[in-house]
Amino acid sequence: MAQIIWTEHSKKNLKAIHSYIASDSLLYANRFITSLISATQKLEIFPECGKKVPALLHLSGAIREVIYKNYRIIYQIKENKSEVVILTVVHNRRNLADLPKQDWEL
Repeated sequence: MAQIIWTEHSKKNLKAIHSYIASDSLLYANRFITSLISATQKLEIFPECGKKVPALLHLSGAIREVIYKNYRIIYQIKENKSEVVILTVVHNRRNLADLPKQDWEL
């Protein structure tokens, strides 16, 4: 069973998403973030269930994603498959090529 690790960058993404939604409804923002985090729990048992991210195949390591509503949860599986590292959470309309390189670095 893999351990899920959220990078500082991905935590900042969650806070930004929460703040954006909370401007309309704090209750909905809390529910949304809770559900988004829950969507990653399946990675503990099935770390390879997400699809490979075509735009990021040039990077070292297996970078995959799972989709939750309109957001891409992009993660990397460590070599021994004991850890799944959440790298970033981005809206699916964002072009991954336009994101800063540090979004993919550990």
